[in-house]
This record gives sequence, structure tokens and C-alpha cells, in this order.
Amino acid sequence: MKANSGFTLIEVIIFVVVLGVVATGLLMSFGASLEASPEIQKNSIAVELAEQRMDLILGQRHGYGFASTADPCTAAPSLPACQVPAGYTVSSSIANNWDGDTDYKVVTVTVSGSGTAQVQSLVANYS
Repeated sequence: MKANSGFTLIEVIIFVVVLGVVATGLLMSFGASLEASPEIQKNSIAVELAEQRMDLILGQRHGYGFASTADPCTAAPSLPACQVPAGYTVSSSIANNWDGDTDYKVVTVTVSGSGTAQVQSLVANYS
């Protein structure tokens, strides 16, 4: 008698069931990632806004010296560079010393609202 080669019906059914379970899991994970994508976009916008404000603050330091490290948007919020899209709020704080040393300032920019982000920078008086 010749040996039979190939798959039996049971093997094919088991393969189809396993493939169905794996495919269902993959499709569910794709759905979950698609639901989270708008949140990622909002956080990306928040990070961009925080970096833009940090650039403005550090630009003040480079242009006017260490003592003038300040957020220009607190004094003149109507400046075009200070405009923030609807749904976001940008705030900044500048600690005038770092670990008791007045030759350093810690600049923190926080964005909240539709997305959230926080950026910090240590500024030194190296003149």
C-alpha cells in the first residue's frame, strides 16, 4: 500500500480556526491604534507649541543677555508669535536660581488643553 500524503480534514479545520483567532487579534489591535491616533496628533501639536515658546524665551536671552531671560508673551500676549490655537494653553515659569546658584535659570514651558507637553531648559550665565 502507498502512504498517503497531504493534509487531513481535521488539520485543515484546526489551521483555519488558529488563523481566524490570530487575524481577529490583529484586527482588534489595529482598531485600538486608530482610536488613539487623534490623541497622538494633539500631543504632537502641544510639543511643537512648547518648543516654539521655549525658542522665544531662549531668543530673549541670546538677544538681550542672561538677565533678560523672560517670556515675551507674558508682557505682550498679542504678538503674532504668541498666538496659540484654540483648545491649547501655554504657560511658562522661570526659576531664577538652580540649586541656590544665581548663575543658572530653569525655564519650564507647559502646554495643556487638547494635548499636553512640558519642556525644560537650564540656562547658564557664562559671560
